[in-house]
Amino acid sequence: MPAKLKNPLITCEYFDWKLFKRNGFYHADGRSGSNPGDRFSLGTSDYDEALRLLRLLDEKVGCRKEEEQEAGDHLSIKDGNDWYLGIREPDSQIGNIRPKTFEGYRQKLNHWEDYCQSQGVAAWNEIDEVTVKKFMAKLTEDGRKPRTIYSYATLIKQVHKEMTRKKKLPADSSIDLKLGKVRGTDVHCYTPEEVNAILERAEGLTEMPWLYAPLLALAYTGLRIGELVGLRWGDIDFQGKKLSVIDEGHRSLAPGKVRHTKSGQTRHLPIHDKLLAVLEPIKGNPSDPVFLDGQGKRLNPDHFRRLFVRMIINPLAPRFPTKNRRNGFASGRFHSFRHAFCSRMTNLGTPPRMMLELMGHQDSEMTAHYYDSRIDECRSFVAKIDW
Repeated sequence: MPAKLKNPLITCEYFDWKLFKRNGFYHADGRSGSNPGDRFSLGTSDYDEALRLLRLLDEKVGCRKEEEQEAGDHLSIKDGNDWYLGIREPDSQIGNIRPKTFEGYRQKLNHWEDYCQSQGVAAWNEIDEVTVKKFMAKLTEDGRKPRTIYSYATLIKQVHKEMTRKKKLPADSSIDLKLGKVRGTDVHCYTPEEVNAILERAEGLTEMPWLYAPLLALAYTGLRIGELVGLRWGDIDFQGKKLSVIDEGHRSLAPGKVRHTKSGQTRHLPIHDKLLAVLEPIKGNPSDPVFLDGQGKRLNPDHFRRLFVRMIINPLAPRFPTKNRRNGFASGRFHSFRHAFCSRMTNLGTPPRMMLELMGHQDSEMTAHYYDSRIDECRSFVAKIDW
C-alpha cells in the first residue's frame, strides 16, 4: 500500500493548491498542479480555518486571473481608444489639457484604429514596437511630417502605458520603442524676397482686396494664424501702437468663444507703421474681428489658406523654384511667415529674451509683468523690418 501523501493537492473552484505547515502556520503553494503561480501564507495554525482562508484566496486569485485574461483577450482597439478618451475628456473640461489637444487625440486614435483594422490587428494586447514602427512607416509613406509621426507614436505609447497601469492590459505588457526627439523643422521659412513678392501680389489682387491686410499682419507680427483670426479691434491700441494677443482660458465664456494662446498667456506686440497705416482706416467696434473675408465675415483659416495657395503661392511658385517641393516656396503656408519674422528679427540683432516674448515662447509671468515697460525698446527693433 503506497504511503499517504504528506502535502496532498486540495482542489478549489479555480486552482489546485498544496496546503502545508511551516513554523506553526499553514501556507498555500500554487506553484504546482493547475498553477496560479505563487505561494501565500494563510496566517493560521488551525486546519479548518486554513481551508476556509484557502478557498477565499482561491476565489481572489482566480477572479484576478480572469480579469487579466479578459483584458488581454478582449480589449479591442476601439474599446481601448474609447476608454482612454473617456478618462482624458474631463481633463479638457477642467483645463488640464486644451480642448484642441483633446480633439487631436481623438483624430489620431481614429486614424490608428483604421490602420489596425486594415492590418488585421484586433486588440491592444497585440500591439508591440514592431506594430508601431510599421504604422510610423505608413505615415511616412503617406507624406506625414516627422513631428506629426512623432506625436502619433508618443500618443500610442502613452495610451498603452496607461492601459497597463490601470490593469486593462497584462502587467508585463510594454512597447519597447525609443523615440528620438524631432529636432529642427521642415516648415519653409520665407526669404525677404519671397515675403515681398507675396505682399506685392496680394496688394495687386483688386478682385480680392481683403487678402492683403491679414498677410501683411502675418509678415509684420509673426502671429500664429489662430491668433491672427482671433484678433478684435479692442485688442489694438492705436495710440500706444501695440496689439494684445489675448488668452481667455480663465474666463467663463460660452463654448467656442474663448480665445487661447499656445503658451496659455497674454502677450503684447508693437505694431509696425506699415501695418498701422493699413488698419487705422478700417478700424471697427472693439468686439468685432479685425480681419474679414470678402463677404464681411470673420476669416475662416481653412478657406483663407486655400485661397492663399491658389491665388498667391501657386502663381509665384515658378519664380521661386526648388528641388524639394516639400520644403521649398511651394510648400510655404501661414506658419512660414512666423519663421520668416523670427529669422529676420534675429538677424537684425533683437535680444534673445525679447524674441521669446515677441514669439510667445515665454512662460514666465514675471517677464510678462515687465513687458510693457520695454515696449518702446522692442518697437525700435520691429521698426527695422523692411521686406
